[in-house]
Amino acid sequence: MTNHPDPKLREGATSFRLRRFRWSAGVAALAWALAGASSTLAKPSRCNQPAAKPIVKVGLPGRPFEALASADGCWIFASFMPSVLGAPGQGHFFRPGGIAVLRRDGGKVIVKRVVQLDPQGTAAAGIVLTHDGKTLIATSGPMVAFLDIQRMETGKGKPVLGFVRDGPHPGSIYDNVSAHDRFVFVSDEGMQQVSVIDFAEIRRSHFAQQARIRIGAIPVGNAPVGLAFSNDNRYLFVTSELWGEPIRLPSAARTAGPPAQSAGGTKQNSWPMTCHPEMQRVASNRQRIRWPEGAIPVVSMAQAEGGVANPVINSVPAGCSPVRDEVLPDGKTLYVTARGSNALLAFDTAKLVTDSSHALIATVPVGTAPVGLAVVDGGRKVVVAHSSRFGGRGGQDLTVVDVSGIRSGQAKIEGTIPAGSFPRELHTTLDGKTLLLTNFGSEQLELIDLARLRSVLKPPAVTRGP
Repeated sequence: MTNHPDPKLREGATSFRLRRFRWSAGVAALAWALAGASSTLAKPSRCNQPAAKPIVKVGLPGRPFEALASADGCWIFASFMPSVLGAPGQGHFFRPGGIAVLRRDGGKVIVKRVVQLDPQGTAAAGIVLTHDGKTLIATSGPMVAFLDIQRMETGKGKPVLGFVRDGPHPGSIYDNVSAHDRFVFVSDEGMQQVSVIDFAEIRRSHFAQQARIRIGAIPVGNAPVGLAFSNDNRYLFVTSELWGEPIRLPSAARTAGPPAQSAGGTKQNSWPMTCHPEMQRVASNRQRIRWPEGAIPVVSMAQAEGGVANPVINSVPAGCSPVRDEVLPDGKTLYVTARGSNALLAFDTAKLVTDSSHALIATVPVGTAPVGLAVVDGGRKVVVAHSSRFGGRGGQDLTVVDVSGIRSGQAKIEGTIPAGSFPRELHTTLDGKTLLLTNFGSEQLELIDLARLRSVLKPPAVTRGP
């Protein structure tokens, strides 16, 4: 761990406070106090009051990656990248990256302050909030940053507590924290791994230099991103955009299934070359270059937290460039955005562990290059963000999919929601009433009132995709 980071991305945090009551002696007094507590807690918070319009866009001081709300809904933290304004030689200037801290009150959202990870204005990417609401953890390229949430909210004291390096050039992009805030898992895109960090030990040391803070590096294929825990916290579902090396397989390549293991234990590509590089989707020679599907490596949490060298117990094909994943509230289904397939994929979480050949439940065609996704309406709907980041036809918007009947083949596109340029990440507030969207290209935070969702839905396009 070091006190002075080098560039890049990530963060997280959550807080929930319940009012305490003092009861005087006697049954009557106790009953009165309980009734008073119940009515007090039932009052809606001004923080969660809906805005005047069903969709509100708030300007941010940079290109946002991800936005998360505190548990009480009063604060929103948005990570963003550094950028350069103006043309070279025409008065252009550098804008640093960091974390924007926004206050939400009475249906209005304003930027209160900006927290930089270091004096250089290093970029911040994926963020996560610890379950106790005290710490925000942000990925930042060659490092992971830890920030004090209360200091971010009040503006008092130094918010950055410390940093951890994942390697020389890890490309840390996404993170998640295990139950009880014991371990942090970090997607290191540049090193084809997920790092396991002993967060409890970091806290015990008060974020001082420690020898054993990184207890493992899980090999998960090229460009790992998404990190979703099973509801029982026994498994971690990772998305890897490209499984194995980008090499051409013989024409008699094996059908999709768990990758073979070489003598040295390195995973080798055993899946057909069915995907095209996304940057060349409209190139004239697109048929000449092919890539394998991505994967969902399934990680045993017990083995990962125990320091086992390779705790991946299964790997399942997941379309072209799978990037984000989320588990339904009932824990039975995992949803994945396959960016290169222009599709939303649904998997049976139990079969991801035990029966990879039958884990895929459904493939739902959506818009161009989907990235972010969020489960809403108690798991009955999934919202997908179409980034259109590599060109092709299709607007930059969100698709709302009714997934209540997806296991019987009855998934239905309900419509689309307007978005800004390059809609990237989606999250709901803890009360499930507001959807937070980061519009990377137009530098906005977009808040969508889910209670008024139907009033902003537009009919789905007849033709979608590249």
